[in-house]
Amino acid sequence: NSSTPHTYGDNDFRHPTYSDHMPVAGSGSSVPDPLGLATADVPMVLGPDDPRLASTYDIDPDRPAVSACMIASLDGRATGADGRSGTLSDPIDRTVLSLVRARSDAIIVGAATVRQERYRLPVTPDDELAAQRAARGQAACPVLVIVTRTGDLPLDLDCLVAPTVVVTGTKAADAAIQRLREVVEVVVMPTAEVLPADLVTLLRQRGLRHLSVEGGPELLSQFVADSAIDHCLLTLATQFVGEPAPAWITGTAHRWTRTSVLRTSNALFLRLDRVVDG
Repeated sequence: NSSTPHTYGDNDFRHPTYSDHMPVAGSGSSVPDPLGLATADVPMVLGPDDPRLASTYDIDPDRPAVSACMIASLDGRATGADGRSGTLSDPIDRTVLSLVRARSDAIIVGAATVRQERYRLPVTPDDELAAQRAARGQAACPVLVIVTRTGDLPLDLDCLVAPTVVVTGTKAADAAIQRLREVVEVVVMPTAEVLPADLVTLLRQRGLRHLSVEGGPELLSQFVADSAIDHCLLTLATQFVGEPAPAWITGTAHRWTRTSVLRTSNALFLRLDRVVDG
């Protein structure tokens, strides 16, 4: 849970076709609807216990995958005006975050987001989800993986304890690495930057197969640019934020296809799969 605004039809969403239109009430005409979001067709979530949430964010235990779990405003901002993503969230979105974390082996997040949001260890919130993790052979809680260029993390962060892993590259100062190693495991990759594909390989070698990237925007953009994201789990909050809040994603164009969409009065909940060309 750290530029230009993201808009429908650009970058990560597939472009409209002639069939990707929804009617305009009373006009006999239509407007582009590339994600199939015509309100009448989008189920309303009835509450945090609505079973459609669990099925929408389910995983295939036999297929390793990397998911991006993010929230954004209507104008494509990753945080509210206070610089925190929580101000965009609501109880249903927090339920989604809990479901995704409970089904992940590792949570990947950038150091700037960890500092800004004062991250805590991801915990499995209830007995049923914990039992499901155990049945899948997963550890009691996912591993928090913090990506940093510099190693600049306050040692008083609650999340800097086992099983958290800090991953950095050769740009990080030796003093910063040694300081962190007093409280948490640190892995130094052989490259100046932590490359998404290398990080995924490292975690898979540790038996961590289902990975969730929670941001921030810079880290997520790197993963998308490297085609390292399989699923995008995006909550679209019905707020406009404006600058200086960062765009939730920037960079190169990729195509996505919608596999599921739910709604509340405050948000749309989208599950998008990356389109693999060829």
